Amino acid sequence: MKIIYFFTLIFYFQHCYGQENYTANLLAYQKNYIATHEVVKEKDKKYFRFFAIDSTYRVEGIFEKIIDTAGFTMKTSNNILQDYF
Repeated sequence: MKIIYFFTLIFYFQHCYGQENYTANLLAYQKNYIATHEVVKEKDKKYFRFFAIDSTYRVEGIFEKIIDTAGFTMKTSNNILQDYF
């Protein structure tokens, strides 16, 4: 019984920390996005608006990095050939 209680506590604390970390990461991203945006000038950056952070929209997935040296070439909207890897 002690083991089940212990793992339940561990799971609970990880879940709570994960939510704070998720929100903190998104807030940091938004702050950096505003600070480093190149098109909108400084005086207009105060008008940036973001949706409220809602963890129910959170998507988790697995990323598998591959090394693709072949890639492919495709025309862009300007009819310029661009290499993609």
